[in-house]
Amino acid sequence: MASDKGPSAGDATLRRRIEPWEFEGFFDPRELRKETCLLYEIQWGTSHKTWRNSGKNTTNHVEINFIEKFTAERQYCPSIRCSITWFLSWSPCWECSNAIRGFLSQHPSVTLVIYVARLFWHADPQNRQGLRDLINSGVTIQIMTVPEYDHCWRNFVNYPPGKEDHWPRYPILWMKLYALELHCIILLLLVFVVASADSRSQLLQRPAITKNRHSGRNNPGKRKSKQIKMCSSVAAKLWFLTDRRIREDYPQKEILRALKAKCCEEELDFRAVVMDEVVLTIEQGNLGLRINGELITAYPQVVVVRVPTPWVQSDSDITVLRHLEKMGCRLMNRPQAILNCVNKFWTFQELAGHGVPLPDTFSYGGHENFAKMIDEAEVLEFPMVVKNTRGHRGKAVFLARDKHHLADLSHLIRHEAPYLFQKYVKESHGRDVRVIVVGGRVVGTMLRCSTDGRMQSNCSLGGVGMMCSLSEQGKQLAIQVSNILGMDVCGIDLLMKDDGSFCVCEANANVGFIAFDKACNLDVAGIIADYAASLLPSGRLTRRMSLLSVVSTASETSEPELGPPASTAVDNMSASSSSVDSDPESTERELLTKLPGGVFNMNQLIANEIKLLVE
Repeated sequence: MASDKGPSAGDATLRRRIEPWEFEGFFDPRELRKETCLLYEIQWGTSHKTWRNSGKNTTNHVEINFIEKFTAERQYCPSIRCSITWFLSWSPCWECSNAIRGFLSQHPSVTLVIYVARLFWHADPQNRQGLRDLINSGVTIQIMTVPEYDHCWRNFVNYPPGKEDHWPRYPILWMKLYALELHCIILLLLVFVVASADSRSQLLQRPAITKNRHSGRNNPGKRKSKQIKMCSSVAAKLWFLTDRRIREDYPQKEILRALKAKCCEEELDFRAVVMDEVVLTIEQGNLGLRINGELITAYPQVVVVRVPTPWVQSDSDITVLRHLEKMGCRLMNRPQAILNCVNKFWTFQELAGHGVPLPDTFSYGGHENFAKMIDEAEVLEFPMVVKNTRGHRGKAVFLARDKHHLADLSHLIRHEAPYLFQKYVKESHGRDVRVIVVGGRVVGTMLRCSTDGRMQSNCSLGGVGMMCSLSEQGKQLAIQVSNILGMDVCGIDLLMKDDGSFCVCEANANVGFIAFDKACNLDVAGIIADYAASLLPSGRLTRRMSLLSVVSTASETSEPELGPPASTAVDNMSASSSSVDSDPESTERELLTKLPGGVFNMNQLIANEIKLLVE
């Protein structure tokens, strides 16, 4: 029975509640508010006390505001688990998704569940990929349904007296539409629900989604009636894109072999492409592609990229990668991730501010300002490390003994790229740990040691590599670096300190692994191929797909339960990679029993959902 009073005047959360009209304006899935509202709950450790508050966009997105406030106002204790639940009026954009992943990688004891009222600019490939990356990193994302709306109304809204059970009832159809679209995004399908204005159907009233939720304008005036249509998905296609200059090197030959074998095994369409064969087109306002004069009409869903990072130019190779990404292809690695590793100082710029241990490092602007740094860098103390920011395989790296040695170097080195000046980590002289990370997972670690007393331990310079074990701290550091830089496949080099801790030396987007394979008895190329195939939409319900729920509760019309909404992997249109970690075998079997014949036909599922929606 509804109370004859609103929220209690003694309620400590009253001052943090929003007004009913705000809730209705922000969270109505039919409306397009240009701002984003965040309602959040935080629980610490085993405490049953829930701390609630709300936030809105300022000069930053509301997700960024939350992260900054959370890290600034509390002395975070890694040993205490923290559970955070967000209720967002818009799903995170790709930039916020990256920031959230970085935040969680720095705070491994934090778990995050996100409920969203709408999907923000969901046709944009970067936003779609951002949501997938969040899910793969362990975040649960669900579309808000009746229980979530009721929970938010009771706990976050300053509702009028007697109206605790009378939150604005939104059409179930909208919840199902967004749930269906989220499902398509997670499955990496090229299918998404679109609307056309040429139908008499009065079922939908869906305005065009504004691209920028800060400065975009709502569409005023009368909305036209719409009809749901579907864009058909193409067959699973996987490409291998590399550069002619490195095509015959061991890593590229091995990846090509592994991809061919994987695609043959999985009956996937495969194509190997060399960068200089590609012609980019924009015709009649649409992006297009030609390869050796052939017009490409069926684009790949996943492209494995291997480009020589020391020679990458933003006006050539990166242009091709950007073009493919804008066409909706999933690149591993993505162009921005590659650029983050092209220049060693750029890598440190990305890692700075995330709590990553880094040696103190200086660099400079201009083309030939090395000499001016001789005095500026003196605070790093001698001996100091001097590196070409675009060097590779241990080349153009020096240990400057003193100021005079540094002055001599300035006359001997080539100045086609800037140099960086770095504090010398003496205890790691001639040795480091190479960690290879694929898909956010450490696949192996190798200790590299110099054999001639030099500082560099690169195997290409005569160093030797041997398999080694790595502490959990070291593994988590490598994964954190990989996540911050946005890389799918990378090599992270860690310097060792006397106290057993590590600091980051470099990150490699085009990591070599000939010595790594031998030392660790691994097939890194095979692991890369397996991960690439896992990103493709599949015809069967695999363990990866057990992240996904099959049944949406958006169609339920029963009375919502009181209390925080339960997070279940099967009963909601949701996904969480943590659901696989517990018992993937039993989860897969359970989901298979829900489908006739154990076959997961996404197109049939969508067709059935659409049929239910329009009946």
